[in-house]
Amino acid sequence: MKAANIREIQRLNPHATGIRTQNADSNGAMLKINSALGVRPFMASTVWRANVTRVLDSPERATARP
Repeated sequence: MKAANIREIQRLNPHATGIRTQNADSNGAMLKINSALGVRPFMASTVWRANVTRVLDSPERATARP
């Protein structure tokens, strides 16, 4: 399916020379598909989350500078 989507992108935009795709590092099946298609890592990021109250009440915040 991913290869079919890439072919459709090329059909609709024949001047396209590259694509970007995104998936979680924990999605081994999709990473394997990307690798088989020749897609290589371009950029990585980490998303953080926290409880607002816990962050605001943390001792580290009291010493942090804005």
